[in-house]
Amino acid sequence: MEIFLKRLKIAYVLTDRRPSIADRQKASFEEIARAKAEVQKWLNDDNLCHHSILSCLCDNLFAEYSKKTKSAKELWEELKSAYGEDFGTSTSKVNKYMQFEMVDGISVLEQAQELCRIADSIKASGMWIDEHFHVSAIISKLPPSWKEYRRNLMREKYITVIMLMHRLRVEEESRNHAEKEGFAHVGELREDNRLELEKGDFKRPTMHSEMEKGNKLITCFRCGQKGHISRNCRQRMVYVREKSSEGNEVVPVAGEPNTGKGMID
Repeated sequence: MEIFLKRLKIAYVLTDRRPSIADRQKASFEEIARAKAEVQKWLNDDNLCHHSILSCLCDNLFAEYSKKTKSAKELWEELKSAYGEDFGTSTSKVNKYMQFEMVDGISVLEQAQELCRIADSIKASGMWIDEHFHVSAIISKLPPSWKEYRRNLMREKYITVIMLMHRLRVEEESRNHAEKEGFAHVGELREDNRLELEKGDFKRPTMHSEMEKGNKLITCFRCGQKGHISRNCRQRMVYVREKSSEGNEVVPVAGEPNTGKGMID
């Protein structure tokens, strides 16, 4: 980390005190203006150094230390006291790179970019990382929900970092779109069911309704027509009504014929 800050020419804020113009009140106008410019440059470099240190932290540490309004030196000293003298060294960066794990629930693309930033900080410290090794490391660290996609990527013979980041972006956008479409489809079904219930169109399935679904295949053996069974046939109903009406007529009782005998003239 220190090598990276030295290359940016801002590492001096970790050791040098902030310039002051209080002891230059008797100086000339040009000297005072030059002193103000030095103070402003130191403040700008301190701010840049502070953010550069924060950018190398993991998400949890970044959320913890970004809320503290401290100078770059104070932040540096606090991190060294909390995590040992090897903080910011190439060894700690490599350890952070090897221990990095992707999890579900967070953007995979953002996590891959974070791992790339760690790799860049390792390169800035003077170590060399092979691109093929770095690509393989990113693929191997994909979260559990990407298991099948990780397996497909491992079959590829050669993928550059740029190609991999593009494919991760496309895959993540596709997954997010599919997830939104799934929720929307479920919502539409629920809304349709609610409207049917409000309109009273929802009917509980019955045996008669099940018969109606396949009544086009039914043939009546009484009349030979399709669409109904014999007990619902109109001809049968007419026949039953005729029989019923015949049964209601007065039928003479069988016996001797009435010949008029026994009648009084």
